Amino acid sequence: MIDFKKYFQRIYKETGCNYKKWLDNITKCKKATGNTEIYFFGHSLDVSDKDILKELIMTDTIHCVFYYHNADARRQQIANLVKVIGQDELIKTEWWIESNYTVCQY
Repeated sequence: MIDFKKYFQRIYKETGCNYKKWLDNITKCKKATGNTEIYFFGHSLDVSDKDILKELIMTDTIHCVFYYHNADARRQQIANLVKVIGQDELIKTEWWIESNYTVCQY
């Protein structure tokens, strides 16, 4: 059913692609000044948001930090990241997980 497709929801709810303008501005400004950090709290990182997540994660001037609730959520987020950006990108890109099971940084 089309009602559950993300692109349809963005059109219907009039959220469109404003994030692309924001991303362009961040990319242009941060080339000279360093990285922008984006924090995700409680996000599943599911493939339903792949188009936006992949673009944010793969942008050189953006550093994404993912917070998770417990070890099971951490495991699921890593599995979902593989679906979003692929295992090769996940392995070759610098990322780490703090040992206190609080923060997953990518």
